[in-house]
Amino acid sequence: MRQGSLSSRSRFLIAAILLILAAGPSVQAVDILQTSRTTYRGKVLKADADTVLIDLETGNRIGVPRASIMRSRVEPNAEVLKGTKLFEKGEAAAAYAQLAKSAPRYYGLDADWAVRGAIQYGQAAIELKKFDEAEKIFRTVEKLNPKHTLIMGAYLGRAQVRLAQEEYESAFKAFTTLAQRFGSILKPPPLQMRIAADLHLGMGKAAEGLSRWDEALESYLKVVTLYPAEDVYEEALFRSASLRVKLGENDTAAATLTELIEDFPDSEYRANAAKLRRHLENRTSAE
Repeated sequence: MRQGSLSSRSRFLIAAILLILAAGPSVQAVDILQTSRTTYRGKVLKADADTVLIDLETGNRIGVPRASIMRSRVEPNAEVLKGTKLFEKGEAAAAYAQLAKSAPRYYGLDADWAVRGAIQYGQAAIELKKFDEAEKIFRTVEKLNPKHTLIMGAYLGRAQVRLAQEEYESAFKAFTTLAQRFGSILKPPPLQMRIAADLHLGMGKAAEGLSRWDEALESYLKVVTLYPAEDVYEEALFRSASLRVKLGENDTAAATLTELIEDFPDSEYRANAAKLRRHLENRTSAE
């Protein structure tokens, strides 16, 4: 009996040890800054145009000249990520407040999460009609990370500032210039897909503001054709249908409105789409 009891305890201890080993040690992610002479490991606190401040694993805190950094790996900041999630959920005011206190600390980093956070900070500012501030944010991103994959987002942001201020001619020229940068690339890299979709949507809105209906429709149809996975698709559908009505293409407009109504029941454009389709039906009946 004693021997059996000891065996049970042994099995229990072995199982507990195995669970601990499986869980592994608690490892805290380490940021890495590499220059031509030294590799710094620790926690990056902030980064501006000149210096990246880091708390080293040794306990020291130093500022590494930004220009000397050849490679870096900096873990995403939780506060910036919180702000980007708020923005992507459509909560512009909350996102602006969150990113205002976090994104500027990392302007000097070229990490995707930092650049995206800065750009969305600017976009949130546009939503709140803080146009001068948005322009300043986008210019800062352009200056500090001119070669980043997401830099088109900053250029796009400045065009969107003009559009939001109803400077349609200036906005249309800016969007057109950006479209030329994509050249003949129909499907840009994943990180740039939303940028491309917003670009053509913005170009369409600017063209509408200038009463250039055919050009506006062409831009919206590019969104519908090339970027159906992006969440601006529904807006592009509705706007293209509205323009087709204006251009007398009622049958095609009705088909587009039906797609929006039936395929996107939760869309914010569904009610207006249904109203416009009823208008077309009544017009057809009257004829």
